[in-house]
Amino acid sequence: MGDVLAEAEKLAKNADDNAWTNRNTRHWNIATSDEVKSAVKGCRSSLRIMSAQAKRFEPELILKDWRR
Repeated sequence: MGDVLAEAEKLAKNADDNAWTNRNTRHWNIATSDEVKSAVKGCRSSLRIMSAQAKRFEPELILKDWRR
């Protein structure tokens, strides 16, 4: 998941807002690079929280033999 977020962040960094806006020829709303960066930041935060929760419960799950 982290690799996907890194790739999205890389694409947003290299994106030119004008190029993205000019492709909006129909009724589509295309995210700006700032919106993508903000979404990536929020996803990274959520991923950190989920990872911490999973690590916290891992010993209990292993004890109960829920290995997956």
